[in-house]
Amino acid sequence: MQRIFYQNALLVFAFLFTGFQLSAQVSSDTTPVSVNPALQEIFSSKYPKEYTIGGITVTGSRSFDQNLIVSISGLAVGDKIQLPGTDVFGKAITKLWKQSLVSNVSINLTRLEGTLLFIELNVTERPRLLDFRFVGVKKGERDDLETKVQLAKDRVISENMKLTAVEAIIKFYSGKGFRNVKVDMKEEPVPGVANSVRLTFYIDKGKKVRINSINFTDNYSVQDQRLKKQMKGTKEMTKITLFPQKIVSPYGDSSLKTQRFKDYLKEYGYLTPTKTKDVIEPYFRFKLFSSSKFNETKYADDKESILNFYNARGFRDATLVADTQFYDTKGNLNIDIKVKEGRRYYFGDIVWKGNTKYSDSLLNQVL
Repeated sequence: MQRIFYQNALLVFAFLFTGFQLSAQVSSDTTPVSVNPALQEIFSSKYPKEYTIGGITVTGSRSFDQNLIVSISGLAVGDKIQLPGTDVFGKAITKLWKQSLVSNVSINLTRLEGTLLFIELNVTERPRLLDFRFVGVKKGERDDLETKVQLAKDRVISENMKLTAVEAIIKFYSGKGFRNVKVDMKEEPVPGVANSVRLTFYIDKGKKVRINSINFTDNYSVQDQRLKKQMKGTKEMTKITLFPQKIVSPYGDSSLKTQRFKDYLKEYGYLTPTKTKDVIEPYFRFKLFSSSKFNETKYADDKESILNFYNARGFRDATLVADTQFYDTKGNLNIDIKVKEGRRYYFGDIVWKGNTKYSDSLLNQVL
């Protein structure tokens, strides 16, 4: 019995010893055995040394010619460089980035033979745009968007081009009155075509935003209706209601600034069209041929028209102190403009000199 025990123990020991040798052999085979010390010493050296580029290889390029990549980088075989201390590699990477052809680039030192230095340009190409489409809009709008986004098929697509396309879509619909448009862009590879993608723009226009009211604050000399007439491209929407909404302005005023109907009758306001319009404005507003959508460009022009109107009436110092837009409960837009009219100027005595042909009185009438 004891003899059998010794035999089994010997077999276990032999098995463990054999496994240890096998493990040690595998481990030694997978460990790197050598690294070129000359390449390691290039950047660890305290003093720069001149090298000559002996060869340039390009890896990672799938669509572009390798000679084109080397040409864009500005590097060439035979160039003299000093390492450490040169920025020639940094400039080469910058040049490749500026072309928007690659999404990543690195320069590796591969071999050193005397003073001949061999380098590798490792690039990751940007994908090519095979196709793009718009989802959630009408066919006529899709045709317009194709020219607005300025995307070209079978060309390299960059992140900047994607952002520009999304901004163009938002701007396109904003000009049509859709100020809450949402664009979700999806990029997916095209099966069977190497390094190619398809872009899909999912567009949610939302509800068209119309101008509910335009309110002026601190316009003591000119009524709201006169100022609204100067705004040719910014008009209020049609409204019919028995319960007008009082919109409080952030500038301390309200858009419901009409007098009471009793005062309107007492002061014979019905004899004045402007006062009559002011009274019925909160209840009834009919705009048949004018668009009530909000356009940033037209709104900026209309603000200039208001200032020109004030200047023509003698308010040479008039300014628009502030303006803001906010939405009501129905999703329509309210515009509030704070005015500083300033002093009103008048002509004093006018003296004409050198008028040998026309009299002063005639020139005064012309003026």
